[in-house]
Amino acid sequence: MLGTVVNTIAVAAGGLLGARLRLKTSQAQFAAIGLLTLYLAIQGVSAAQNPLVVLVSLLGGHALGERLRIDARLQSLTRHAPATGEQGMSLVLNTFLLFCVGPLTILGALNDGLKGDASLLYSKSALDFFSAVAFAATAGPIIALTAVPLLLFQGGLTLLAGTLKPFFSPHALANLTGVSSILLLGLALNLLELKPVKVANYLPALVLAVAFSQLM
Repeated sequence: MLGTVVNTIAVAAGGLLGARLRLKTSQAQFAAIGLLTLYLAIQGVSAAQNPLVVLVSLLGGHALGERLRIDARLQSLTRHAPATGEQGMSLVLNTFLLFCVGPLTILGALNDGLKGDASLLYSKSALDFFSAVAFAATAGPIIALTAVPLLLFQGGLTLLAGTLKPFFSPHALANLTGVSSILLLGLALNLLELKPVKVANYLPALVLAVAFSQLM
């Protein structure tokens, strides 16, 4: 759990520091974060052992996400954020997803919970700190609040890891990593402004990947 605590503090500190400094954040800096996200996504996609599980999880997850209107609900939560218009709201949502979705989050939390190894989360903390500084320079101190869902999601996954250990076979972990990496790929497309992807609507795919891995 220590890894998640450090990660949460890093995001909150980065968000507050970036908002206070109000540094001029250029498109080149956002592009650098987007490219790093793209690299991490591509690196993790190859981990999937069963492409069929990944595909079915993504399709089923998206159907559930659309039905539950996850993206729309998250957008509504950021509607009153002290950011600039629709672009600011999108930035807050993308920041939240960047911190809470991806192989470093999933594998880091599980390694911390199952093995007591928080090394991945310490590396993630450094990346998240600098990302929070950059995003907060544009969106304001609201970025620091993304530390709350990060603590709940990542911390919850860490605490549940021991209880859910029978479900996290190497096969399931590999497919879960593949799905989370594809979600991270969609987020990279958003950050690079290449194609808008409602990544939040795919979040149920993370749960389905573990479930389908028990069957396929």
